Amino acid sequence: MARNSPSSIITYIQCPRLYYHQYIEKRSFYPNLDLIKGEIVHGVLHDFFSSNPPIIETNFKAWAQTNLMNSFMKRWDSKKSIFFILHLNEAELHEHYKDCLEMLEFWLSKFIEKIKGTELNFIEAFRTLKPMTEQQCYIQDLDIKGYIDIVEKENGEIRIIDYKTSSKFEITKEHKIQLAIYAYLYKQAYGITPHKVGIYFLREDLHLMAVDENMIQFAKEECKKISEKTKSKNVEDYPQNKGYLCKKLGANCPCHRYEEQEE
Repeated sequence: MARNSPSSIITYIQCPRLYYHQYIEKRSFYPNLDLIKGEIVHGVLHDFFSSNPPIIETNFKAWAQTNLMNSFMKRWDSKKSIFFILHLNEAELHEHYKDCLEMLEFWLSKFIEKIKGTELNFIEAFRTLKPMTEQQCYIQDLDIKGYIDIVEKENGEIRIIDYKTSSKFEITKEHKIQLAIYAYLYKQAYGITPHKVGIYFLREDLHLMAVDENMIQFAKEECKKISEKTKSKNVEDYPQNKGYLCKKLGANCPCHRYEEQEE
C-alpha cells in the first residue's frame, strides 16, 4: 500500500495532526455523510462507464436511466449500516437520497446532450465519449499512488477530471493542489503532460484549467516536501492546525474526536 495519495497530501496540508491519526496511526475514519454521498455518486458513475449499451436496445435514454438508477440503489443500500451509525431518521435519509439522485440525473441529462451533439447513433457516441475511469498512477520513489476519476481524450486533448459533489462551485486552493498532483502523476505514469485538468461539480458543470510546466513542477515539489515530512512516526512532528477544518466542522472535526478518545 502506498504511503501517500493526493487525498492524504491534502489532509496533511489541512491538518498534519489529522494526517497522523488517519495515515500513521491508521485510526478508523469517522463516518462523514458528505464523503459517503460522494463515494456513492463516484461509484455509480464508474459503474455507468464500465457497462456498454446492448446492441439490440432501441430506447437508449431509458437504458441509461435504468442503468444509473440500478447502480445507485445498489450502492445506496450498501451504506445502510453507516447511515444507522449516523442516526439519520427516515426524513433525513430521504432528503440525502433525493440529493444524490438529483445530482446523477443532472449529470446524465448533460451526458445525453453531449451524445446528441455528436450526431452519431447512441452506441457509437457512447463508445466515442466513454472516458477511462479510475486510472491508477504510482510514483515509486515518492511512494505516492492516485486514482484519477476520469481521463478524457477529446479533440486531441487529454483532460483529467475529478468529480465533486460539493454545493459550492468554487475551485479552492486545495482543489488546485490536488489537480496539479493528478497532472504530475499522469505525466510520470504515461510520459505525457495532460492538456487540461478540471473539476466536474455534479450539481453544476465542468470547470477546466490549462496545465503547464509550472503546475507540474509545483506538484512535484509539493509531493517531495510532504513525502519527507510524513516519514516520521512521532506525533510531535504533526502539529494540529486549528484552521479550515476546525472552523468548518466545529465539534464534528474528526481530529477533535480522535483527541477526545485519548483523554
